[in-house]
Amino acid sequence: MDEAVNKNEEPIIKIHPNFDFIYELGMPTGRKIKNTIILLLIFILGFVIFVFNKDKVNITNVNALDFKNIFFWAFIIAIIVAFVKLIVHLVMKKMQYENITYTFFEDHMCYEDSFLNQHKKNIKYSNIKEVEIRRSVWDRILGYGIIVIYTNAENEYSNGLIVYGIKNPQKYYDTIESMVHKYQDEKSNDSSSASGNNNEEITENNNLKEN
Repeated sequence: MDEAVNKNEEPIIKIHPNFDFIYELGMPTGRKIKNTIILLLIFILGFVIFVFNKDKVNITNVNALDFKNIFFWAFIIAIIVAFVKLIVHLVMKKMQYENITYTFFEDHMCYEDSFLNQHKKNIKYSNIKEVEIRRSVWDRILGYGIIVIYTNAENEYSNGLIVYGIKNPQKYYDTIESMVHKYQDEKSNDSSSASGNNNEEITENNNLKEN
């Protein structure tokens, strides 16, 4: 739900997700990291088993030594590739977190991801339906959590936003919810006042006509 906003406003809160390797292992966003670690452990285990049992393998072929060397170096290369892949995933994820910003202004919030493909989204507080905090057991153990912001958008793929990877999320949740409700209450009061003034003007006009 993108809307025009005042770019001159000063931000009230600015949040960057925190990259935590241990926490990431329990999150859906860490799927690639977990899969690579599992693959790396499989290769290492296979290499250890091979090294301790290569002399026990009875191969009558004259090229048995070459055969064992091929397996040895295949494991070494696989371990190196998996390790490099893991490092790349970690660096990329950390850089992505550093380039994600959730900025909250007086009347709207802005989500921006400037890593690789740029993505920016503005949400007016008047369009926010609900603010929710979610904390699993894993979140509570490590002191993290996520905040889900639901909007009135009809499109199911753009009807909300998730603020994830937050340390001490309860503090941010209380502040965000308070800001949103304060803005909506003020707008509601303004609308009620405007409606009351209009009704008074209509009544006065009717009285003048009757007189």
